[in-house]
Amino acid sequence: MTMMTSQPPHNAWLVPNGTVVNNGLDVSFADNIVEGDHLLLTKGTEIALFARIHRKRIGNGKMTLFFEAAAEPKRKTSLDDIGIPLTEGSGAKRLDWSLFISAMQKGCGFGHHGLKLLDDYAYLRRLLKTAVVDDLLGPANGPEEEIVGMSVRDRYLVGKLSPKTIEPSLEPMPERPDPDDQPEELVPLANPDHIKADKQEHSDTLIDTDDEETEDRNTVLNQSLVPSSIGLTLCIDSEATEIKVVASWGRYERTVSETETNPKNGNPARCWKRNPAGGTVRIPLKPGEIVPISVDPHSPEVVVQGKIYREFGKRQRLIALFLVNNQLKPETNQDAAWVFQPELLIRDPDGKAIFRKRPVHDVENEDDTERTALEMIYRNRVEFAVGHGISVHATRLPNDPLQAVEIRTAIVGDRHRSRSASGSANRRRRTRQIEVTSQSSRNVLANSLHRHPLN
Repeated sequence: MTMMTSQPPHNAWLVPNGTVVNNGLDVSFADNIVEGDHLLLTKGTEIALFARIHRKRIGNGKMTLFFEAAAEPKRKTSLDDIGIPLTEGSGAKRLDWSLFISAMQKGCGFGHHGLKLLDDYAYLRRLLKTAVVDDLLGPANGPEEEIVGMSVRDRYLVGKLSPKTIEPSLEPMPERPDPDDQPEELVPLANPDHIKADKQEHSDTLIDTDDEETEDRNTVLNQSLVPSSIGLTLCIDSEATEIKVVASWGRYERTVSETETNPKNGNPARCWKRNPAGGTVRIPLKPGEIVPISVDPHSPEVVVQGKIYREFGKRQRLIALFLVNNQLKPETNQDAAWVFQPELLIRDPDGKAIFRKRPVHDVENEDDTERTALEMIYRNRVEFAVGHGISVHATRLPNDPLQAVEIRTAIVGDRHRSRSASGSANRRRRTRQIEVTSQSSRNVLANSLHRHPLN
């Protein structure tokens, strides 16, 4: 493939009152920012930081910009000194490149080439983790990426919800063949070397082709059973009256590439273009079924549904939520009916900490001394939700680990928490270990007395 566009010019952006956390920045209203752009961050009217963007990533309901180089001004510099007007409102605003260079020269004494690469090992490890997740889950090349030369299902290994397939029993029965009809000439499909179908060489898989049927047929060879939904069950304060659910995913469409061409004829190459999909819905907390709710008009058959349970215990309520792909699988361009990079995010409309610890069912007729000790040790490790076919992550209050303000799903988990079990099985195992140790000690003592008898 050949590129249709040349290297874009330098772009600069002004980010008023931007807060940098771990060499990253969460921004809004920044859809036009691309990797390699430069940022000028301010604190009030003072310039706080100059940075160059390494990666732009969308997830968890926000956009995060990772830096590859940054520098703080050596001398106090305000926007008025550069002649940059301070406008109202939040979010990044485009900044004239000459003004950005002027600000760097005045604040740091050098231009944009003087920005030093970040060498924080923890930050580099975070960038590596982000790159691996993007490569496995996507979107690796941004929220509106293009995939050329392969299907989306082959490009990403995880985070896929399959469309529905019509059951064979619902399809019309084929007509009985007429016994008087003569069959056409049969062509034997011999495979004397017993090569697997997915290992056989096909001419249509070795060249760049625009045949969607061939692409779908080759992709099916590598597909296994894939779920059509993800979900979670969470515990919430029964006094809450409403929750806000944000569903997001990637919707890919077969179209013409804007950046690459077909080397055979010079025409724009065919590609899978990603379109960010999803939406926000508010659900009143009334016990009963949550009927399927469509959150995106472009994908009306991708719905949020679930169930709200009655109040129990200490003012608690369980809620089960699912994101379901009810689209039917088409004959061609099947990736258009798949859901990629799905995510559910649940929070209170007013940002309150309404999520509580999930109840634990006690085992009857069991000595709970060890369980009580474990609950004491892990009293600040609270499970707010459990995922169904997916991991979950909770954003807790900084000053109260027993309450959370946000629950979201995560295709790739950040960490693994080992399970600490107690009960008769563990006690029996420890008893056997003690018995073996005691027997071994007696054997050692007997051998010692045999070699050195007492007088």
